[in-house]
Amino acid sequence: MSCSIRASIAFNCSAKRSNSPLTRLRNRLESTLQRDMTTEKAGETLEETIGEVDRVLDTFNAILRLSRLEAGEGGTVARTNITEIAEQLAELFEPVFEAKEIRFASAIGRDLIIMGDADLIAQALSNLLDNAIKYTPLEGQVRLEAARGRGGTVVLRVTDTGPGIPQASRGEVVKRFVRLESSRSEPGSGLGLSLVEAVADLHSGTFSLEDGDGPLERPGLSAVLRLPRA
Repeated sequence: MSCSIRASIAFNCSAKRSNSPLTRLRNRLESTLQRDMTTEKAGETLEETIGEVDRVLDTFNAILRLSRLEAGEGGTVARTNITEIAEQLAELFEPVFEAKEIRFASAIGRDLIIMGDADLIAQALSNLLDNAIKYTPLEGQVRLEAARGRGGTVVLRVTDTGPGIPQASRGEVVKRFVRLESSRSEPGSGLGLSLVEAVADLHSGTFSLEDGDGPLERPGLSAVLRLPRA
């Protein structure tokens, strides 16, 4: 099988590596067939397998959506209220942060209007909040901001107190399938930031990764999406 993205449909040839999702799934099923199991253990194995299948499907769906974005298929462009999207996501994610024992705050301006696709903007912002959940330590802090920016823009910013991303790596992590070594223990496909970058491009905006507000030795990360205001 070719190692092109199109031919491998998204796993960047990961099916050839022992730690790929499909390989793990196959190994689990094969192991299950080779040994006797109690009903309880079989149920646990099936639950784990379903979880693995869900992650594979999520990866496929992310790739398809990203491919469409990169091809210029941007969905529905209309007057979109960023204030409403940010408020809804803040409400949705707040209990998740609480469950993870991460302090969460938001500062969302009023009447932030752009011309864009509401679903894509919501997906991009969700990806940034998801990343903050993954990499912010226990009792850390995450802040969501939405405000008017310079030059007629709307600025969406997610800042955390996690390990951050070295400046030299920031251009790489927005590429497909790129994951830093420090993030290998966390679930993910390396597509989340790529999608945010594609959403920014589609809306003639910008996406950047910057230092957070922490001390010099551990500044955290600030992920910033800037979109033209309507």
